[in-house]
Amino acid sequence: MSLEYTILGCADSHGVPRVGNDWGKCDPRNPKNARSRASLWVKSPQTSLVVDTGTDFRAQTIKHGINQLDAVLYSHAHSDHIAGIDDIRHYVHQTKAKIPIYANKICLKYLMNRYDYLFQSKSEFYPALAEGHVLEDYGHYSVNDINFQTYDVVHGHEKTTGFRFGDVGYTLDFKEFSAPKKAINALKGIKTWIVDCGGLLFENNPVHASLSIIQDLNASIGAERVILSSLSSYIDYEHETIGLPDGYELAYDGLSFRN
Repeated sequence: MSLEYTILGCADSHGVPRVGNDWGKCDPRNPKNARSRASLWVKSPQTSLVVDTGTDFRAQTIKHGINQLDAVLYSHAHSDHIAGIDDIRHYVHQTKAKIPIYANKICLKYLMNRYDYLFQSKSEFYPALAEGHVLEDYGHYSVNDINFQTYDVVHGHEKTTGFRFGDVGYTLDFKEFSAPKKAINALKGIKTWIVDCGGLLFENNPVHASLSIIQDLNASIGAERVILSSLSSYIDYEHETIGLPDGYELAYDGLSFRN
């Protein structure tokens, strides 16, 4: 079954422009340089889910007309990936059903402590809105007709969950695989890989992957199309696209495809 994928946001934690309308090295005249915080929308004919609800989640749902939300998958508990979680309320008010939240144990524990009011009913006026589901490493799961697989990722000192949907891999935020052979096997054969390349201009970035790291891994994974995400205000779309290897491209907000 073909799924539709939309990159809702592809920025680093600051967004582009940064606070104070700081565009850094990005040309503000190019709309592909305007980047909101990272999130992915995955849609089938009957199901709609997102990976991460970052700081800009509300604006992203308005821009792209996301009027149905059946589940949220979380990669990790950094603010730029979770801070929009409160806006799931609207979908619950529409459907009168709790929204399933999927995350690894560390991330889910943080969410349930930080946003306890979403998971626990405080009174008849404030019912629980979400139900938590633990994602195990290298597990297989489904939300209605959308199947996905997880794999373990390292992002600095943070444990992150990567996702595979059919022929598409999504790996944000990411510096390296904790178990490279297992993660490569989980991703092997994908056609499209959306991956954190926040280290595009800084080879020694301690928490984000560089292009050389991604190329080395993709030599084994074999993705035909690699979409580089987690892009900072130092990464101008037009300028940094020049010289990318064949099959590699920069993400931009609103990039959509089927696979």
